[in-house]
Amino acid sequence: MMTVYVDTNVILRYLLGDHRDMSSAATELFRQAGRGEIRLRIEPIILAECCCVLQGKIYARYFPSRHSIADPLIRLILLPGVESDNPVWLIETL
Repeated sequence: MMTVYVDTNVILRYLLGDHRDMSSAATELFRQAGRGEIRLRIEPIILAECCCVLQGKIYARYFPSRHSIADPLIRLILLPGVESDNPVWLIETL
């Protein structure tokens, strides 16, 4: 099975749905992972970068609190087909 390393931009496009082509491509990657067709690998530093970006002024209206940032990232970590080092630790950290 193919493993795809996901970067920050893929996660942001998936969560924000703010770019027609890129957001739909990101959504399709997560759908494929959910169906077990591919594995998506998310490194801890990528999640940290997502948190930093989403806490910025540009996205504050969409993600006004730490919980509004952590909850969708935790859901991503828990998706079938998504893997990361020590997911329990990542979830607790978020």
